[in-house]
Amino acid sequence: IMARHGVPDERGRVLARLAGGSAARALEEDLEQEQHEQAETFLAILDSLAAVPAVLAQAEALDRELKAHERAQAEAFVETLAAFVREVAALRTGRAPLCPGWSGAAARWAEAATPAGLLAIEAALRRARWALRPEHNANRRLTLERLLFRMREAVCTLEEV
Repeated sequence: IMARHGVPDERGRVLARLAGGSAARALEEDLEQEQHEQAETFLAILDSLAAVPAVLAQAEALDRELKAHERAQAEAFVETLAAFVREVAALRTGRAPLCPGWSGAAARWAEAATPAGLLAIEAALRRARWALRPEHNANRRLTLERLLFRMREAVCTLEEV
């Protein structure tokens, strides 16, 4: 559907994911404002990785924000964060950003993470997606804490924080 409207395949997949899987919504809405808001959240996550208390506070804030929604919202957040990490990896390889609203935040993350760190973050995101499936009945806040601590390990190996 996205290709028929002149949207390149990879960008179409990202936009459809951001629009909750709906290609029609991705085409109808301007998702740039939503991307800017997500970028702020992603920068707050990156900033929180410097210290253990900040990681715990960030996990608590995310849990509070997601608690108002169904479990699917936490899964969607992790999926969106995974798409953002792929955007960071693409920037590190010199590719143009697929989501312009994320470009500034992605550039900042790209400075902080090595390719090995990005792979470790992707693995942590896969584990979080698995844990958040309804059949696994995982505690959302503990899953978020675990995800952020694994991300901290991946980023802080560079910075020695």
